[in-house]
Amino acid sequence: MWSKILRYSSVLLLAAGLYAGCEGSSPTDDLGDVYYGPDDLSPGIDIGDIYDVPDTVDVPDTVDVPDTADVPDTPDLQPSCGNGQIEGEEECDGDNFGGQTCESLNLGSGELVCTANCALDTSGCELGCQDDEFEPNNSTSSATAIEAGEYDNLVICPDNDDYYTIDVCAGGTLTVAIDFEAAEGELKAQLIDENGDALDEANPLTYVNALADPVSVILQVVGVEGAGNDYSLTVAITGCAAVDPCDPNPCTEPPSNVCDTDTVGLKVYQDPGTCTVDNGGASCDYTFTVQPCEASAAQCVGGALRTYTATCTDGACGEDYTDTQCDPGQQCRDGASECSDITPCDPNPCTTPPADHCNDNNTALMEYPEVGTCTVNGDNADCEYEPNEISCEFGCENGACKQDPTRHYEFYFRGPEWMDNNPSNPQICGPFTDSNEWECFEMVWLESEGWWGAQVEVTNEAEDIEYQVRFDQSGTTKYQRAGENCANNPVINTTTGEIWIDASDDDYFNWCVDDFVLDPSKITDSEPQPARDVIVGWNFETLPLTATAGTAANVGIQQFTSVGTSGPYTQVNCFKDKCHSVTGWDGAATTDKYWLAPFDTTGFENLILVSSYQQSSNTGPKDFQLQYSVNGTDWTAVDGGDITVANNKTTGVLLDLPLPAALNNQATAYLRWIATSNEAVNGLTVLETGTSRIDEVYIAGVFTGGPVGPCQGVICNDPPDPACENGQLATYNANGQCVVDNDQGVCQYAKTLSDCQPAVPQACVEGQLRVYSSTCADGASACSESHNDENCDEGYECLAGASECSLIQAPSCDPNPCNTPPANHCNGDNSALVEYSAPGVCSIADGAVKCDYTPTETPCAFGCENGACKQDPTRHYEFYFRGPDWMSAVPAPQVCGPFDTTDWSCADMVWLDALGWWGVQVDVTNEAEDIEYQVRFNQDLTPKYQKAGDNCANNPLINTTTGEIWIDASKDDSFTWCPNVDEFTLDPSKITDSEPPPVRDVIVGWDFETMSLVANAGTPANVGVKEFTSVGTSGAYNQVTCIDNTKCYAVSGWDGAATTDKYWLAPFDTTGFENLILVSSYQQSSDTGPKYFQLQYSLNGTDWTAVDGGDITVANNKTTGVLLDLPLPAALNNQATTYLRWKVTSNESVKD
Repeated sequence: MWSKILRYSSVLLLAAGLYAGCEGSSPTDDLGDVYYGPDDLSPGIDIGDIYDVPDTVDVPDTVDVPDTADVPDTPDLQPSCGNGQIEGEEECDGDNFGGQTCESLNLGSGELVCTANCALDTSGCELGCQDDEFEPNNSTSSATAIEAGEYDNLVICPDNDDYYTIDVCAGGTLTVAIDFEAAEGELKAQLIDENGDALDEANPLTYVNALADPVSVILQVVGVEGAGNDYSLTVAITGCAAVDPCDPNPCTEPPSNVCDTDTVGLKVYQDPGTCTVDNGGASCDYTFTVQPCEASAAQCVGGALRTYTATCTDGACGEDYTDTQCDPGQQCRDGASECSDITPCDPNPCTTPPADHCNDNNTALMEYPEVGTCTVNGDNADCEYEPNEISCEFGCENGACKQDPTRHYEFYFRGPEWMDNNPSNPQICGPFTDSNEWECFEMVWLESEGWWGAQVEVTNEAEDIEYQVRFDQSGTTKYQRAGENCANNPVINTTTGEIWIDASDDDYFNWCVDDFVLDPSKITDSEPQPARDVIVGWNFETLPLTATAGTAANVGIQQFTSVGTSGPYTQVNCFKDKCHSVTGWDGAATTDKYWLAPFDTTGFENLILVSSYQQSSNTGPKDFQLQYSVNGTDWTAVDGGDITVANNKTTGVLLDLPLPAALNNQATAYLRWIATSNEAVNGLTVLETGTSRIDEVYIAGVFTGGPVGPCQGVICNDPPDPACENGQLATYNANGQCVVDNDQGVCQYAKTLSDCQPAVPQACVEGQLRVYSSTCADGASACSESHNDENCDEGYECLAGASECSLIQAPSCDPNPCNTPPANHCNGDNSALVEYSAPGVCSIADGAVKCDYTPTETPCAFGCENGACKQDPTRHYEFYFRGPDWMSAVPAPQVCGPFDTTDWSCADMVWLDALGWWGVQVDVTNEAEDIEYQVRFNQDLTPKYQKAGDNCANNPLINTTTGEIWIDASKDDSFTWCPNVDEFTLDPSKITDSEPPPVRDVIVGWDFETMSLVANAGTPANVGVKEFTSVGTSGAYNQVTCIDNTKCYAVSGWDGAATTDKYWLAPFDTTGFENLILVSSYQQSSDTGPKYFQLQYSLNGTDWTAVDGGDITVANNKTTGVLLDLPLPAALNNQATTYLRWKVTSNESVKD
C-alpha cells in the first residue's frame, strides 16, 4: 500500500473579534432575579461566595459571610397588618396581594379586595361560564365518547362547540334528542361522519347503521352565532342483536396462585376459565392444579453439607435449609453433594504438567494435558501426565510445530517483439525448493492482463531467493541476470508478493551475449502504468477550434463544436490562458445541448481523458454528463463522467478518467459533454444568456502499433457518397475497415440499401389532391420526388391541410371556425401593440363563413417594433474592485462611464464584507454597442484613473459574458503608470468576468523520497517537523517505485481493519491559513491490499469527522485512488495542530 501526498492552502488570513463589555450591568446580572435574603437561609446551608443582596438593602461593612457559614434560625417577628408586607398568616396587606388575582384563584374575572385584618375578599370575582365534566371536547379530535342514556347539566360556553362520539351497533338505530331553554341561547345539534359530512340535522337526530359492522358517529353541538347555554341529551340505540356475554370468553383473569393447605404445593388456576350466563351476565369459574413445591438437592457449602426442605408461603414456593458438619476424617468439597473421606488426591493436585516439547527427531510435538492422573502413595499424591504426540508436517522447533514456510510469489513478464516462444513459452527459474537445485516453471499468457504470468511457491528457507526469467528467440534462450557484466542473478524483492518484469522495449536491455540485465526501474512490485501518448487535444486558443495536439489523423482536422446552442463562440480568460464560451444552453432538459469532440483512435487502446475543464456563469448550466459514441448517434454514459459545474475553475474538472474499450482503435470516435438539466449554477433556471466554457481537453492512449503490412497507416473514415442502385438508395457506414487486396490496403465500408419513400404520401394543394411518389434513378445520389394532381369527385372537396377529399359541407359556425386571427402589429406611431384574439365572431354571409376579430391595443413602455413590444434595453453589470494597500478607503472607489447617455456619470462602490471586494451594480441604458468605463480611486486626496491602450490613450470597454467585471488591482506589479502620473492601465489578466480564485501557498507536503517521512515542503512549522505515519499496521515501511517512476512508501498489515482502526496519518500546522484544499493524494494497493478508504479530519487526534467527497476506492494502479483539489473543512483553519487520516473502512481487498 502506498500513498503520495502534497498539501496546499491559502495565505489569506481573515480575523474577526467580538468584544462584550459590562457597562451598565447591575450587581444582580449574574444571578437574574434570584435573591438570597435572611429568610431564605436555614442552619447548615453552605452559601460559599455566592450571595446576592438587592441595592436597597443596607449591609454594613463588618458583615462577614464565610464559605461554610451556619446561618441561625430567623427569630420570630410579629406580623404587622397595614405595613404593605404580607407576613405570618396574612393573606394580603393593602394593595399587596402577593401576585394573586381572581384568575389565578380560578374564580373567573374581577377585582380582589384586602380587608382591614389582611384577609382576601373575593366577592368581586365573577366565575362566568363553567364547562361541564366532558370538557375538553371542543373538536372532533378531542370528542368525548358517550353511550345510550340521559345526560343532564351539560354546558356549552360562548364560541365553544361540543363534540361527542357514539358507537352504533350493526343494524342499530341511533336517536339523539337535545333539550335547552331557547331564551337563554339558541343551540343546534347534528350528526356527522368521520369526514365531517352531515348525517342528520333535525331534532331529534336519527341515524341507521345499515352496515354489517359497528360504526362510530360524531355528535356536534353548536351555539348559534356563538351563543352559550345549558342543555341535556337523551341518547337511545335500538335494533341491536342480542349479545352473548360469554362470546368472546371474558374469563381471562384467574385468581392469583395460593398455597395448598393439604400438601406442600401451589394451587395454579387455569387461564382461560369457564364462562356461564347468570342473570344475563357472565359468570367465571376457574379450575386449578396443585403443583408440588420441590426442594433443591443437597450440596456442600462452606465446608458443611446443606440439605433443603420445600415450603409454600404467600402463594409462592420456597425452601428452607439446614447446614450439617461432616464427621471427623471427612470433608464436604464445594460442588459435591455429600461428605467424603479426606485423601491426598481429593481435590486433584495434578495441575502443573510438564512444558510441551519436540520429540527426539523433531518430527512431532509432545503435548501434556492440563490435569494429570493422581495416585495415593501413603500420605502423598503421585502425579502422572500422559503425553499426546502431534505430528508436525514442517517439523518441530522450540516446543511448537513449525509453520508452512512456503512463500507465494506471482511473476508477470512482457517480452520484446522479437521474442518468438520457440521452443517454449517464457520461464521463471530459481532455487525455489532447495538452496542448490534450480527448477523452472513455464509461464502462460494472461489475456485479460496482457502479460505472461506464473505463480511460484517458494519453500527454500533462505532469506534471499535468486530467480531468472528465460525466453527464446529462434531457438536461442536468453537469460536474465543482474550486476555488472551479468555477474549475478536477480533476487526476489517485493512487498506485495508480485514481481512485474517489463522487457518489452529494446532500450531496457544491457546485453552480455545471450545474458541480459534489465533497467531496474522496469522491475516493480505492482503493475507498471502503461505509457500513454496524446491522441488528440484542444487548447482553445484560436478559431476554428481544430485539434492542436495529437496524431496526424487529428491535429488540424478534428474540430471541437457545441451542438444545440444558439450563441456565437466568444474568447475569454480561462483556466490557463484563453478558452471559448457560448450561450444558449436554456431548455437542455428537452433539447440535446452539448460540447462535441470527434477524434481518431486508430492504433491506440487503453484510452483516458487526461483532462477537461468546465466553468459556467451563475445563470449557465450546472449539470453535465460525459458520453461516448462510435457513430455519432447512439450515446452511452462514461463511468465516473457525471459533472457538477460552478462559476469557478476547480469544480467542473475531469482528470485521468478511463474511457471505454469500445473507443479503442476507431477511425472515428466521439465524446460529448451534454447538459442534463435546466438547473443553473445559482440554483435557478438556466437563462438563454447563461454561458458555458470548456478548456484543455486532452485524450491519451497506449499505442499498439496499429495495423501492420499494407494496411499500416491507412485511415478508413472517408466513405463513398450515397448512390442509387436498382431503384434503392445505398448509404455507407462512416467508419470503414482496411483489408488487403492485391498487396494494397483498401478501405471497405458497410453498405445499407433502403427503399425510397415520399415524405408525405398525398396532400390537398389548391383544391386538388396531390399524390406523391419517390424514386431512385441509377446514377443519382439521392431519392427524388414527383407528383400528380387529381380532381375530387363531384360533391367532394380537398381542403387545405387535409390529406384526402371530403364531402362538401354547408357553411356553418358550429363549431366556430374563426381560429386564425390577423397577425399582431404595431399601431401607427409604434407606441402600442395591436393584438387579435381567437376565436373570432363567426357569421354566414353570401353563402360563406365570415370571421370578425376584435383588436386590443396594449401600450409599449419602450416602443413597438416588428409586431412586438420592445424589451427593456437596460443592461445590468456588476463591478467588483480590489485596490492596492495604499488606496484610501474614503472617499470610496467609483466606476464611471457613459451609462445613460454620452455624458459620463459615476457610481460609488460599497465594501462587500462577505466577499472581501468593493462592489456596485450599474444599469446601462445607453444603447451603444461598446460601453467605456473607468475605475477611479484616491491615494490620500489624489484621484487615480484607470485607462487602456498604449500610453493610456483609451478607456477600457465593458467585455463580459456573465454580466460581471472583476478588477483586481491589489498588487503594485499589476499597474502600468502613464505619462499622466495619475493614470494607469492594468494587467489584462487581472480583469475577468468571474471571481478570481484565491492564490494558495503550500502549507505542508510529503514526496516520500527519503526514509524519514517528515514534511519536505511547506511552512517552517511543518517542514522537517511533521512526520507522516501509518497507525494500526504491522509491517515495516518499504520504499517502492510509484507515480511518475519516483519513490513512495508501502506498508503491510492492513487486515482486520473492519474491527481495528488502520490508517495513514498526517499531522500539520495551519496557523495563519484558511480556505484549505487537499491538492493531491495518490493511493495504490496490491491485489490483496485494502480497497476502501475514507479521508477524515480531527483537531485533537481523537474525534474524527469524514471530509465531504473523501470516500476513496483504491485499485492496483496509479490512477484510481486519487484525490485532487479537495476542499477541506473550515474547522481546520488557523490551527496549531490538525490532522488528516486516510482510514480503511472495510476488510474487502482490491481483488475481492
